[in-house]
Amino acid sequence: MPDPPHNLAALGSVVMATHPSTGRLTRLDVSTAEITTVAVGSEPHDVDFSADGTQVFVTDEDGGRLIILDAVTLEQVNEVALSGPAHDAVVTDGGIWVTMVGREELGLISVSEVELFPTGGSPHDLLLDDEGMVWFSNWGSSALNVFDPATGATSEAPAGVDEPHHFSLDGDGRVWVSDNGGDSVVTFQSEGPVETVVGVTPHHLGLLEGMMVVAVSGSGEITAVADGRVVARLPIGDGPHGVAVGETLGLSLPLP
Repeated sequence: MPDPPHNLAALGSVVMATHPSTGRLTRLDVSTAEITTVAVGSEPHDVDFSADGTQVFVTDEDGGRLIILDAVTLEQVNEVALSGPAHDAVVTDGGIWVTMVGREELGLISVSEVELFPTGGSPHDLLLDDEGMVWFSNWGSSALNVFDPATGATSEAPAGVDEPHHFSLDGDGRVWVSDNGGDSVVTFQSEGPVETVVGVTPHHLGLLEGMMVVAVSGSGEITAVADGRVVARLPIGDGPHGVAVGETLGLSLPLP
């Protein structure tokens, strides 16, 4: 990568990476090693593909907008102005949910409008679960909340996370969250939260062949968790942050 990557999105062999510190976005085709980097907004933070894979959506935190690019050429095709610094996003069938730094609202961007939903918190990262509920962590807080778009109500998630940051779903639709305060990941199961210690300062997570892989920033590793235990550790260098799972291309983690 030409700059340190932050958040990632993957589709097939193509990986998108934001570079907030330099205001750029990189497209990497892992199968060909072709790399394209373009300037995008002021501070591009999060990135995700459209459902059909033809476009990518980038949150411009400093610019307070969502930027829409062609997924192949990286040419800008549209943008949506927001009422605050856009941070993390998740693409759903009903639109694009976003969090905004310093605001108490979640935003939902549809074809024709931007709706804002007060939460009583300070949303950081977010995830839409299989029941249509929006889980979100909060800036500088131990609070983990669940927002119901149907009622507009925000409730507290079950206890078990000291400092929630980022989310993923496993193959059974269970919510996983990285816990910076506990150096762990927590999965919410029918019997209650299950904690697995993974290392110092875990961030993003992604599901790979039944394992939850975690970017463990403090130890410079990608850690894989299955059945409540760490099953693999892969040193990759200082400060990994984002995770995105695409094609494996014949590669595998070094399992013990």
